[in-house]
Amino acid sequence: MQIYLARNNVQAGPYTLEQLNNMLASGEVILDDLMWHEGMENWQRVGNMTGGAWFYQPNGAAHHQASVQNGNSVDRLYGRATSDSSGVHNVSDKLKKSPFNRTKHKQVAQEDELASVWSRILAVLIDQVLAILCLVPILSALNFDMTSLSEKAGNPAAINELVATIPSHLSIMSSLMILGLFAIQIVMLVKRGQSIGKLATGVRILDYESKKIPNITNLILIRTILTNLAYNLPYLGQFFALADLIVMIFDKEHRSIHDKLAKTYVVKADDSQLETESSTIKS
Repeated sequence: MQIYLARNNVQAGPYTLEQLNNMLASGEVILDDLMWHEGMENWQRVGNMTGGAWFYQPNGAAHHQASVQNGNSVDRLYGRATSDSSGVHNVSDKLKKSPFNRTKHKQVAQEDELASVWSRILAVLIDQVLAILCLVPILSALNFDMTSLSEKAGNPAAINELVATIPSHLSIMSSLMILGLFAIQIVMLVKRGQSIGKLATGVRILDYESKKIPNITNLILIRTILTNLAYNLPYLGQFFALADLIVMIFDKEHRSIHDKLAKTYVVKADDSQLETESSTIKS
């Protein structure tokens, strides 16, 4: 039996049944990986095929002795280049000869390039400028007197008095613009892992483990809403923003505090990051 495996849009194999079970036992293959062998109509999760167990025994299958040339090295799994004295080469060479080459599947693993600190800062600034532009109708009613506005910022009574002087149609206009911008940003984050600022600077947010668009909880709730609330806390917000920036600068993967909390990281955008397993594995 020849078994083919796939992870993160990279196909590898063939492997024997014993090799697969050895890699399951060692953790080199996980239950969320995909597998295919003769007799299967489509690619399936390894966990679905094993029934959640870390051992695969198809009906009527016999164990095969693991070949010394194929080995169980994780470096040979999923397209990592290796070479030894016995002439073992990158697994992608085998894929070129395999009958499964008809899949729309990356055969060579490609690491996502980390986004630079400056591109991330610029993306945030672009998003902030867009938010400020939504307030232009209100600011125009105040004659753009930012000095007076900042002086009254700590006085709720003065702020309420100032707000009462703003015409209602201008308040409604700004509110609609803010809601519209918020909706656009949320949709783009969920669909593309990008805000407008990140789209403009060519970077994207990915899940640190799966290398795909993060789930809504991590991306929207933790990384976006809670982070912005923390930034806007009275007195403490500026310290949190500064600490976030310092951690991002000195972290080797440019992961900020909110990245670590949301289990995300930011990379240079590539269309392949948007491919789903269903569109890349199936023929």
